[in-house]
Amino acid sequence: MSYLSDYAALRAAWAAQRDMQPIEGMPYRLTQWRCTSNAADLLPGHASYRCAEHDLCFVAEAVSEVSASVSGSNEALAIADARIGENRDFIYHILAPAGVPRFNNAILLLHGLNEQHWEKCLPWALGLARRCSRPVILFPLALHMQRAGAGWCVPRAMRDVSLERMERTPGLTASSFSNAAISTRLHAQPSRLFWAAMQSCMDVTALAGLLRSGRHSLFGEGTTVDFFGYSIGAFLSQLLLMADASPLFRDARAVLFCGGTTLDRMHLVDRAILDGAAWEALLRFYGPDLPGHRMKDARLDHFLSDAHALGRAFRLMSTFEGSRAERETALEALRDRLIAVVLEGDTVITPLDTLAVLDGEHGRPGIVTHVLDFAYPYSHIMPFPVQPKHEALVEAALHAFLDTAAGQFCRDGA
Repeated sequence: MSYLSDYAALRAAWAAQRDMQPIEGMPYRLTQWRCTSNAADLLPGHASYRCAEHDLCFVAEAVSEVSASVSGSNEALAIADARIGENRDFIYHILAPAGVPRFNNAILLLHGLNEQHWEKCLPWALGLARRCSRPVILFPLALHMQRAGAGWCVPRAMRDVSLERMERTPGLTASSFSNAAISTRLHAQPSRLFWAAMQSCMDVTALAGLLRSGRHSLFGEGTTVDFFGYSIGAFLSQLLLMADASPLFRDARAVLFCGGTTLDRMHLVDRAILDGAAWEALLRFYGPDLPGHRMKDARLDHFLSDAHALGRAFRLMSTFEGSRAERETALEALRDRLIAVVLEGDTVITPLDTLAVLDGEHGRPGIVTHVLDFAYPYSHIMPFPVQPKHEALVEAALHAFLDTAAGQFCRDGA
């Protein structure tokens, strides 16, 4: 089957949303599974919090003044993160070879920031499943995909929010109905990015534990997982591997696609990702203003400290110069388990910025980074466009890319 026919068959199976859905013309099936996040109570929206691991209690962090000026423009955006039911109880999907009762390894596919639809990721999942003969789990990150709040993806309502943001912020760049919801919420409270990242990582860890236990009907006891992370999903994959000293991810491998750099070296101002005001707020919060925010917010300070391995990893990956030696040491320990695949024409996460973090000035941490370029128009948002005009070129590029990615997971008999 061709790239376009594969894409059409995958979209049709996805749209049907029937459990154990066979994919027409392919020996694969698409299944859906329910999940309840035990980490949702980390999110903003509670009056108080408790860190059970260290038996510490905290009062809620104060919401910045900008929250009142922007979140009231749409009722759906004013809901506290902790009260979004779709984010706590949700569905994830598994694309797996048909006819195999149980598996002993899987690839977790983590998507990008502000993704609302899985369609473009489906051919990647299929290609990895074909090459590696293992299931690919399409896992939605906190407050994304089917975990987003109701009303955040309604074009007409979000267009009004975008227009209001442009009226309130003269010169605002890259505002659109696609990024209005996430831009409004992160602009109002930049700490949301950290808490959502922590919830996502903890949810992934819980799923990996479930698979390893043998209590998931598709996976046997001792199941291992690897990571395919795209964009911000690559960032979270790095956090999980940098933070984990338990057997869950000790031998896990990862492919960082269109990702791998620190937060401050990303360029996330894009009509499909964030508007300029939201991105500037994030850069300030996790950059020069972070020490002040930690002083004012005891819970944030605690979870970003060395007491929490995930928080420490997030801190190391937030700024390029901050704790650079410590970050390079942590990444160097993963050198044999990480590769990055970046695109020459990517302006959101550039090869230069990724190489600066993964290869460094003196070859540290020395993580292999493949820089690809394609002979058709592409972007960070759409690396493999679905266009009949360029189908042959796109298909060849996709196959080459997937061969590289699968090689990371299947080498040495893995």
